[in-house]
Amino acid sequence: MNRRAFLRAAGVGGVGVTIAGCSTGNGGDDDGNETNDTDTGDANETDSNATGDEASGDDGTDGEDDANDTGPNGTGSNGTDDNATDGANGTDGNGDDGHDLVVTVEDEAGEPVDDAIVRIRTEGDILGGLFGGEETEEAATDSDGEVVAEGLSDGTYTVAAESGDLSGEREVEIDGDSAEVTVAVVEQTEGRLRIATYSSMVDGEEPAGVWLKEAFEERYPDVTIEWTVPEAGVNHYIQRAQQDAGIDVDVYFGLNVDDLVRIDDTLDEQLFASLERDRVERADRVRDDPAVEFGDPDDRVLPYDTGYISLVYDEGEVEGPESFEDLVDPAYEGTLLAQNAQDSDPGRAFLLWTIDAYGADGYLDYWRELVDNDVRILGSWDDAYSAYENAERPMVVSYSTDQVYTNRYDGDMSRSQIAFLEDQGYANPEGMAVFEGSENADLAYAFMDFVLSSEAQAEIAVRNVQFPAVADEHVDLDAEYDEYAHEPPESIALGYEELSGNLGGWIEDWAREIASQ
Repeated sequence: MNRRAFLRAAGVGGVGVTIAGCSTGNGGDDDGNETNDTDTGDANETDSNATGDEASGDDGTDGEDDANDTGPNGTGSNGTDDNATDGANGTDGNGDDGHDLVVTVEDEAGEPVDDAIVRIRTEGDILGGLFGGEETEEAATDSDGEVVAEGLSDGTYTVAAESGDLSGEREVEIDGDSAEVTVAVVEQTEGRLRIATYSSMVDGEEPAGVWLKEAFEERYPDVTIEWTVPEAGVNHYIQRAQQDAGIDVDVYFGLNVDDLVRIDDTLDEQLFASLERDRVERADRVRDDPAVEFGDPDDRVLPYDTGYISLVYDEGEVEGPESFEDLVDPAYEGTLLAQNAQDSDPGRAFLLWTIDAYGADGYLDYWRELVDNDVRILGSWDDAYSAYENAERPMVVSYSTDQVYTNRYDGDMSRSQIAFLEDQGYANPEGMAVFEGSENADLAYAFMDFVLSSEAQAEIAVRNVQFPAVADEHVDLDAEYDEYAHEPPESIALGYEELSGNLGGWIEDWAREIASQ
């Protein structure tokens, strides 16, 4: 897969084309990681570290891996060893028989619902063996609206319930003990939800947007999601608002703080509605961290991921710089690739990072020094990273998750080293907002809530190569991702109040003094 379709490219150009419920364009951002399936035993599997009575293929026994597996997604037909028996009852090597989960199903009025069908999923798969039989994947509630699932290991589960035309679901955490969860079944939302975004959210190999569409429509069979990619990004809707032309979408997916400031500095009226947070059950999962904060005084945006601007460099060609001053040292002459702050998200973030470091009165002087040291400024992230891949320069402004891609596709890790100038990374959160006047607000809020679910947050992080917006306890990422997705010692960003009324002028001055040279 092309690395350029993986990280968040930042150009706003491109022609939007609607196909099969999605729109695509040729601007864009990053996407394209993949998740790992749950390990299961196999009747023909042999493990060099296997232990047990007959640690060989015909008996389907595993060694250390099976001994540590727990929960309903256990091993194959004869997957046993000396220390553990996997299967629906979640037995592990410590003799833990798993935990019970008491599920109560209620209607909209809070009354118990009997004969409601209950299923339990994890990582998108319906689990069997929880309700008394090895193959049983569902059970009906009793007269008190209750049913008990047995043998669950620690982890995050989605409990889904159906009763006639009513349905609902809730996530629940099992953490060392049995648990209870109440699921309300209600008449399901139906209709068409139109969502604007950037191109790589729906383009490329395994983009997050395609997964979100499929998963949300599976949960809500009477709902259709239509993605659209406006060729000018959020500027398209600013222009329509200025012309009083009306807005034909419900949600914008992919806003950052800069976009919000540009909207408010341009328009007299709000383009997006203030959030009704009580309609997003999982809104309180968003982590308390400046890296995901928008600082919006009108509270219009919910973050769904964040990333950190850093430098990516080839350690075989150059030593990693430690400070902004290093970049203007003769030792780094002709080494840096950057992007145009007028058109590129990472380019604009890097410019703002220098403003944070040198102030509004000093950043242009610093950039003049960069120019004197032969910095090369290209139009978009895609342009700059392509030049880096072609070894035209040994260092590029990019994202601190670069090694995730390199590791996954067996790339050269020596060319994927990360440098955090001043031990900092510039945070660039992405968020979602509902357009003012949308007639599908209920559906929009249901989608926002789904995006903050544990399952969706993990998929977005991996496919978009960014960090989740929710707190760690609400999302599970594999250890490999944690190892290669680097967070800076200090996260910094200019907030809404600092950017408001200043952003446009800073970029115009930079474009006139620096980019035009």
